[in-house]
Amino acid sequence: MLPNPSSKVLVLGTITLMVLLQMFIFISNLDYETSSREETTLSKLGQHYPFLENSTTINYISSEIQVMFFLRGVPPGRGRSALAQAIVDTFSQNSVFCCSSQTTSVDVSDQNCLQEVEINCKKNVRVIVVDHADNPSKDLKKYFSMAHQYNYTTVVVQPNTTVREDGGNVLQVRESNVLLQTPKMLYPLFYGWYLGYNISLDVQRHRKTLYDECLQQSKFVEIFNKFALPGCPHNSSGGLDFGRYFSLKGLLTGPTLLHCTSFFSNYGNRTGSKQYATSSAVKQNTGGAYSLSIIGFLITPRTFGARLRLTKDELALWGNDNSKEASKTHRESNGGSRSLVKTNKVITAHTSDTLNVDKPVSCPKGWRPQEFSPTCGPGSRAHLTLGTGVNISAVQTGIDLNTIIQQELLARDKPKDIPTLQLAGGIARCYGEGNWAIYLEKPLKIGALFSGWY
Repeated sequence: MLPNPSSKVLVLGTITLMVLLQMFIFISNLDYETSSREETTLSKLGQHYPFLENSTTINYISSEIQVMFFLRGVPPGRGRSALAQAIVDTFSQNSVFCCSSQTTSVDVSDQNCLQEVEINCKKNVRVIVVDHADNPSKDLKKYFSMAHQYNYTTVVVQPNTTVREDGGNVLQVRESNVLLQTPKMLYPLFYGWYLGYNISLDVQRHRKTLYDECLQQSKFVEIFNKFALPGCPHNSSGGLDFGRYFSLKGLLTGPTLLHCTSFFSNYGNRTGSKQYATSSAVKQNTGGAYSLSIIGFLITPRTFGARLRLTKDELALWGNDNSKEASKTHRESNGGSRSLVKTNKVITAHTSDTLNVDKPVSCPKGWRPQEFSPTCGPGSRAHLTLGTGVNISAVQTGIDLNTIIQQELLARDKPKDIPTLQLAGGIARCYGEGNWAIYLEKPLKIGALFSGWY
């Protein structure tokens, strides 16, 4: 007996549903396997990121700093989308994923991406993830410029794996005997600790309070006037304009966000850049938050700076050495201005032959930290530049700090009469030629993110 029409419809409907169900299960498994494969690959590549795993870093980014992440060197299907999603999910309440470079032609994608990034910058989205960073570094400059314009700290996320450069535009990463082609490592101009917008303003307010307090004391004003730079601002009555004496307008990094340089890479052209960038400390801590300690300030005729004391973990990221090449290129990158030193009313200029900004002041045998000699040796030059005099490069702050450290050690060994001022929160001492050091009663703790300036 033949089945009736209604039975045929029922059979066909059942078969169709079974096929659709099988297809759904297949697609679901495929999605799961792809996601699982990416997460497994991320794990196999040894990827460990502080901005995903460290609660202090996550809290700091969530509340104190705006960050623009650039994914670079993680091939699609090898954990890239999983990494992007993990970042967005971690900061889900105020984060966005921009610019999948797989969607359309390069030119159209680049234009759309820039527009998308700027729209979110204007909205002050705290975390922006840009999946468009496999382009050559020259094509990324407009993205980095935009990040700087809107006060974002840039974090370039690159493979935390051993890689070898083949002399071309790619790196080769070996995974399970498969050679993956990834873009060449991107080096910043310099590495360091970067302060968020509000923290930078807080430090500048603290600087102004101390400066104003010093200016209320006649001894400070008398010495400052004596050693002031030629060409410095004056007021309408012809006196020194202390309010406009120091400025951040000429700084490469702009007048707002503050930073402490840990290693000057010069975009990878400085000797030792690869060793520094691929060191375990840098690979594991890029994008990580730190608590820096401001232990004092320095005010000289050339610079105004904050003096830092680095912890053991921070010293592991301190890569400065005695490179004269670094001194020259660092000075030139900050505008090429000559740093002036006034000695006995004679103006002399440091040249690249004598300028050695990275050389630390060695600690004498048996040295121990004291109130007026708190640091020396590796890391003692760590500082924040808070202002410079006319035609002075920011790199001069480190030189001035080294000079003060040397004078502290001399004064320690051979006590002499040192002009001293009592301030509300510390003591100021002058070590000659207008070089003042301010020692705080209590360190000022500030949050900062370790990354690079691109």
